[in-house]
Amino acid sequence: MTPLLRSQAAWNEASKHLHFTFDFPRTLKDDLGREIPYVGSIPYFGSPKGVMIGFICDPPYIGNRQLASKAILMGMYFSFINLDVYAHYNEDIFKECLTDWGFFGSKTECPPWLI
Repeated sequence: MTPLLRSQAAWNEASKHLHFTFDFPRTLKDDLGREIPYVGSIPYFGSPKGVMIGFICDPPYIGNRQLASKAILMGMYFSFINLDVYAHYNEDIFKECLTDWGFFGSKTECPPWLI
């Protein structure tokens, strides 16, 4: 399994344990029609429209600018994670990340552990 797939599986597992929606990537393309890889998105975290989760690559450890641009155009927050850190579900690590992004939905949509 690739690092990206491991991270997607870990976020999916986290969503079940921590009661939030994790949307697996749909095909996202840049202006030239090339696919932009990303981890996924989570509604209501990071902004009212949610967060788009990208990843940093080996040196120079920067995120994909096309993903950032797409997220901004869609009114979403974006964040780039280290795939190694998020390769396996760890409740404390995932809670810390989600807390840092902040929750922007209604109380009825907020995960119970965050209230």
